[in-house]
Amino acid sequence: MDDLDALLERLVTSIAATLGPLLAPYAGEQVYAVALLTDSDVTTVGLTAHSEEALARLVAALPGEDRDDPGMRTHLRWWPDEWGDGDLGVVPEGGAEPLARVSDALARAADAAPDHARWRSTGRTLLDAALGDARVRARHAEVAPGSAPVLLVTDTDGAAGPTVASLDALDRDHPEPALVAAARAYFSA
Repeated sequence: MDDLDALLERLVTSIAATLGPLLAPYAGEQVYAVALLTDSDVTTVGLTAHSEEALARLVAALPGEDRDDPGMRTHLRWWPDEWGDGDLGVVPEGGAEPLARVSDALARAADAAPDHARWRSTGRTLLDAALGDARVRARHAEVAPGSAPVLLVTDTDGAAGPTVASLDALDRDHPEPALVAAARAYFSA
């Protein structure tokens, strides 16, 4: 099993180095969410983000009946699978390791864990720690000044409980509590 401290360092380094190129298409936009995507077994990891302006473009492209549906707008706002390709194809800055390679190490750690239920908890804690790391937050502030995104780790297969726990852990002191409450309500529904 990869050493967890070393794996955390790899995650933090890769996320921080990926934020600049990932957020470049959102330059001048209000980034409201940054998410790590994983699966319920915590064997994969990807990074994605979304902005108010990108959300408006998504909604505008919907057929009329969906465009007028507040539930659809809420779904598009908070379900990261709807936000595009995330870090796929993004080259991290400074030659840093891409998240896809770190994801391989995450899968190896999960495979080596004797207790898979315990690994899921450990893996989620690891991902929350990486996304909430001060270096990741500082890098976000550099590349998207003025935005205060909701941070979350979400399961691509839809397990909501761990996502709510992630919101609680990462956004405790968020400057827009109503935005965090909206995300929490979506994932708690």
